[in-house]
Amino acid sequence: MSDKIKQVIVFTSIVLLTGYLTMIFIIRGKQVMVPEIKGLMLENAKQTCSANGLYLEEKGRIYDENLPEGSVTAQEPLPGEYVKKGRRIFVTVSSGLKMISVPDLKDQNLRQAGILLSQSGLKMGSLQAQVNSKDSPKGCVLAQNPPPNLDVKRNTAVEVLVSLGERDRIFVMPNLIGCQISAVRKALYAAKLLTARITYEEDAVSKKDCVTSQSPLPGAEVKSGALVSLTVNGKAGVNRYRQATLKFKVPRGGLIEKRIRIDVMDNDGLRDIFNEILRSGSVLEKPIKLNGAALVHIYVNNELNWVEKYD
Repeated sequence: MSDKIKQVIVFTSIVLLTGYLTMIFIIRGKQVMVPEIKGLMLENAKQTCSANGLYLEEKGRIYDENLPEGSVTAQEPLPGEYVKKGRRIFVTVSSGLKMISVPDLKDQNLRQAGILLSQSGLKMGSLQAQVNSKDSPKGCVLAQNPPPNLDVKRNTAVEVLVSLGERDRIFVMPNLIGCQISAVRKALYAAKLLTARITYEEDAVSKKDCVTSQSPLPGAEVKSGALVSLTVNGKAGVNRYRQATLKFKVPRGGLIEKRIRIDVMDNDGLRDIFNEILRSGSVLEKPIKLNGAALVHIYVNNELNWVEKYD
């Protein structure tokens, strides 16, 4: 390659490079670098943009736990980019920490209370004080701190006072021998004693349908809720069963779904006959088989809701 051609190539390269650099200089001369405004308060961010020949425009607000209310949480274009003077810089502004209203947990059982807190973005406290209460079933919330409807930060722990139920009462077991079974059942129910099982055996000495033996024995100390077994003068094997249909509407309010448990106390003792999850407002119709006079207890989320008597 001749020297003349080399000179032409070098000259051409210099001209092209000079033109490119000149064009860049001219373009950049009309552009400015986007400043970092994230974290600045909105007014300060506007002043920073204005000093650089830019305009700030707010495009929305979001909750941000890390930045105070009124500060910039995001910007577009990003810092360090080159834009024309007079360009709008779009920003998202912090609404600060989202506050949450504490739900009312009173009369909810612990499981329900935990679900309500979780759904609200709160959590159950680690300290759960307990106290006896004759008015609230065991496991139900009696009081809470913070109180209902107070606005608190997300993940705040809510401490609760939980019922232990009514304090156990001590009874001296009465002598039931010779008493009519219908009267005995009512007396046991009033004393919150449960009939475990009633057995019928013929006894020529005792009156019909009267108690001939009992356990615990008369004079024994028993607690409320204790099981009592009875033997009654009557012919064994006689069909004492009858059919009934129980109809119950699941209460509305609170959780969408609720656990419904039903037990029966009759001459066959105490037994569960239903234990399922049902939707609030739905209607349950269930045929039940009863042996003699019966009491049917309906529990909603393990709380006694209704008692049905069948004489």
